Amino acid sequence: MSKRAQMRQKAREKPREDRTTLWVTLATVAVAAVILVAIVLTRQPGASPTATNTQTLPNPEVPRISLADARARFQQPGVVFLDTRSAQESSDSHIPGSLNVPLPEIPTRFNEIPRDAEVIAYCT
Repeated sequence: MSKRAQMRQKAREKPREDRTTLWVTLATVAVAAVILVAIVLTRQPGASPTATNTQTLPNPEVPRISLADARARFQQPGVVFLDTRSAQESSDSHIPGSLNVPLPEIPTRFNEIPRDAEVIAYCT
């Protein structure tokens, strides 16, 4: 029997375990993908706070807008995004064109914030 014929015969004789392992692996990957998609689809990153959870937020009397509303106002004339995080946090990532005035510095740098603009402050 030639080498090629021997290799074909060995391939046919492979135990079912190899095929079972492949199917179990594929099924596990498929289930993980479904779970990941379900998690992503159920998250609501732009949802505005509801009446029940605004009480757990600091300063509940401060008006809040949804991510969708903020995106709609982005690049509109007369709108300024104010990043109130530290300079380091802002340099790591920030909204392009935003003004960085860390919260503790607002009293001393208040004049840097445009008075004739709608200011959307963010800290995350």
